Amino acid sequence: MSLWKWGDDTYHTGYRIFTLAFSKMFDCYIFHYKEGSYIPKHKDPSCGRKIYRLNFELIKAKEGGQFVCNNMIFSLLGRIHFFRADTSYHYVTQITKGKRILLSFGFKFKKS
Repeated sequence: MSLWKWGDDTYHTGYRIFTLAFSKMFDCYIFHYKEGSYIPKHKDPSCGRKIYRLNFELIKAKEGGQFVCNNMIFSLLGRIHFFRADTSYHYVTQITKGKRILLSFGFKFKKS
């Protein structure tokens, strides 16, 4: 995985991802969703760690692009979401108009 470079999405559903930081304990990404892109329902692979994500929606899509999570820890203003990514199903609905820009921080802790 390259730092400071745009990469292709894991699911091949149209979004782009820019890696700002990546380690065993922490990661930080910028996601760019164009019209037609989405993320399917999934849980992040834990690799023996608890994974918490704090997402900041910097630009909301004009239509679609809603973040859905079955077990949110908290959500503020419809733009800030904190959840456990390894145990909670989450996804982004298809963007039908506009674009969506997201800043995402991941915190990974050993399971006890």
